[in-house]
Amino acid sequence: MTIATIEVQPRVAHVIFTRDKLSVEIADGRIVLIPLEWYPRLLDVTAAERADWRVMEDSDGRDIIFWEQLDELIPAIALLSGVRSRESQRSFDQWLAARPAVVQPQGTPVKGLRRPLKVDLLADEFTKKMEEAGVTLEDLLDGLDDVREELWAERNR
Repeated sequence: MTIATIEVQPRVAHVIFTRDKLSVEIADGRIVLIPLEWYPRLLDVTAAERADWRVMEDSDGRDIIFWEQLDELIPAIALLSGVRSRESQRSFDQWLAARPAVVQPQGTPVKGLRRPLKVDLLADEFTKKMEEAGVTLEDLLDGLDDVREELWAERNR
C-alpha cells in the first residue's frame, strides 16, 4: 500500500531578539522562543550584528536563518525540534578569539564582552514595571496571541 505524504517546511517570517531570547515567527503564525544560551554566537554580540540576519534555503528547500557577520546558521526545523547549537567549545573559543576586541567604558579592551546596550537597560526597566504590575511573560504572550488571532480573523473575513 502506498501512502502519500506532504512535507511542509516551516518558513521563517521574522526574527526578534529580547535580552536573553531569540524569537522566531513562522509564516503559519507560530512563534518559537529560544534561550540565547542555546546559540552562543548570538549571546554576546551587538544589536546590529543580531539584526543583520537573512533567510536562505538549503539544497532541500528548507529555511535557514543566516547571520553572515557571525558565521551562524540555524535551520528553522531545528528551532521547532528544540535542537541546540552543536558547535564544539573549541570551535566557539576559536571564533570568539578571532573577534575584534570591544572597548569597555573604562577603556580596557576585552575580547567578546560588551557594555550593556540601551535596549538591555530598557528591557530591565520594562521587566521591573511588569513585575510591579503583576504581569507575567506568559500574560504578555497570551495577549500577543489574542491580538494575532484578531488580526488573522480580520484578514480572513
